[in-house]
Amino acid sequence: MGVKKNLAFILKYFSVEIGAAMEYKANFLVQSVGMFVNDIFWVFFWWLFFQRFGSVNGWVFQDVALLWAVTTFSFGLGAGFLRQSSKIARMIQNGMLDYYLTLPKNVLMHVILKFHYPPIGDLVFGLVLAFIFLPEGAWPLFLYTSVLGALILTAWSVLVNSVGFWLGRFEEAAQTSRDTFFIISSYPLSVFGGFTKFFILFVFPAGMAGGVPVELMRSFSWTWLIYMTLVTIAFCMLAIGVFYAGLKRYESGNTMTLRG
Repeated sequence: MGVKKNLAFILKYFSVEIGAAMEYKANFLVQSVGMFVNDIFWVFFWWLFFQRFGSVNGWVFQDVALLWAVTTFSFGLGAGFLRQSSKIARMIQNGMLDYYLTLPKNVLMHVILKFHYPPIGDLVFGLVLAFIFLPEGAWPLFLYTSVLGALILTAWSVLVNSVGFWLGRFEEAAQTSRDTFFIISSYPLSVFGGFTKFFILFVFPAGMAGGVPVELMRSFSWTWLIYMTLVTIAFCMLAIGVFYAGLKRYESGNTMTLRG
């Protein structure tokens, strides 16, 4: 499938999925609002924290509010529209990828596309925070880095879930890794230093998905914007490569083993 056909398929797919979700408006609203309220409590906790301590290595409450705007918006995009990326390990374990192997390529695209409406509450919350705290003229940077953050989160999820091709039962470990990713991404980048900071930027790129966008909005740097873009591309390519390498093993007999 070419790029235009892929985009047309994705748009058509989500129009159908969103239409189906709207058939259950009450459920959609309750779960989305629940996520929105949950995010309010987290930001309120940070507000209380900064009322007591003032700043953390130069970061103030407004910076953390921006951080949560980026991370919740990114999470809403990734978990709301690419939900299945976090379910790959379960599919591998239960032999559920067979169906997707009968569909036209790209297999990974078919696997990860899934509309999940509770994270839409996160997405809306991120937009609300952005309207309140985003510096003037920073909307293009906010949207661009948030999309990159969503891609990094999704790539990491695909990557760790794909380990299940080799280790079998890996669903819980993959979920823990994904949850840890989001938790670290929602903490001020200024609390990390030395090797730990390097690690969460370039190896376990949670800081790249959360802290770097805020630093760019505080003090723009083309160098760090390029770093973030390149890290996003690198992890997307790595995730795709690992998934298809594992899929060859799955095709060679793992389905029968899992279902036997």
